[in-house]
Amino acid sequence: MAAGTHERGRSGRRLEARPQEPELREALRAVIDPELGDSVVDLGMVPSITISADGAVVAEVALTIAACPLRNQLEHDVVARLSAMAGVEAVEVRTTEMSADARSAPYAASVGSRRDPARCTRSSTPSIVSRGPTSP
Repeated sequence: MAAGTHERGRSGRRLEARPQEPELREALRAVIDPELGDSVVDLGMVPSITISADGAVVAEVALTIAACPLRNQLEHDVVARLSAMAGVEAVEVRTTEMSADARSAPYAASVGSRRDPARCTRSSTPSIVSRGPTSP
């Protein structure tokens, strides 16, 4: 369905238009990596984002270091931005760790990172944060 269009469900009620990938990605430009001081989108930290027909969004966020203490804040900010969008019914954030090559670009792009990435503990444990359907 194109942005701004509406469909009617079986009950005849008008369904919310579902945002598309470019709109979801644009909303995430407001999520700032507090360590690097730039948008997670501009830093290349959102390799994929999808929305299903039922409004469930899955956003992959590649962290510079998997176990960095700012992980929870980034997950919360992504969920907050996406869940506030009309047509989004649920948000799942899947975090991964950037490769060493991919990690060098955000640090080089930031003007003097505020943290030393080597101070964070490495972990390969994936994380999933979800927000389910909202109450009417």
